Amino acid sequence: MNRWLYQTLGIVTFAPLIIFMISVLFLPDNIPSLVNDGSGEQHYGNKFTILFIPIISLILGFIYYEISKWAPREVKEPSYERILLVVFIAAQLIWLAMTISCIIDGFKFGY
Repeated sequence: MNRWLYQTLGIVTFAPLIIFMISVLFLPDNIPSLVNDGSGEQHYGNKFTILFIPIISLILGFIYYEISKWAPREVKEPSYERILLVVFIAAQLIWLAMTISCIIDGFKFGY
């Protein structure tokens, strides 16, 4: 019943890594590791500095999967398992948005 939720969790867990692996081919060598409002100094780093976001996404995705497997399964709707999966998918979508934002900033401000 919740199979499509598990599939969605898997997709949004691996999406940041796949997007990073594709974009690393096109990113400039130096990208900003700190982007501010223009009033201070920016820090630049290697393009692999944003690799921590997909790695954290993978770790959290595994943890979320394990937690949702141990959730009590109820016959009544909504089940705890389904609620947990929806919350975990929303959290993974935030990591996906962070990955995309860092890659866009890398293209915009990198050199």
